[in-house]
Amino acid sequence: MPRLKKRIYDFDESINDFMIYCTNKDLTKKTMKSYEGTLKLFAKYLADEVNVFTPLDVTTKNIKDYLEFTKTKGKYSYVADVNS
Repeated sequence: MPRLKKRIYDFDESINDFMIYCTNKDLTKKTMKSYEGTLKLFAKYLADEVNVFTPLDVTTKNIKDYLEFTKTKGKYSYVADVNS
């Protein structure tokens, strides 16, 4: 029997799946909006700064580097820098 290929999800698909999960868990709209915004900022950082485009390619180092980046520059300063 042939093996099924694993489907590689991009960040948008994964974030959408997570938001469906959050809806099913009855999280508030405010919480969900915060989660979605944070995940989108993280995905943008990974794509623009690290050239990582799928959740399967994210490493522990990527996460630690992003946390350090947000401590140093602030979570939303990245969006401001990109839009400048």
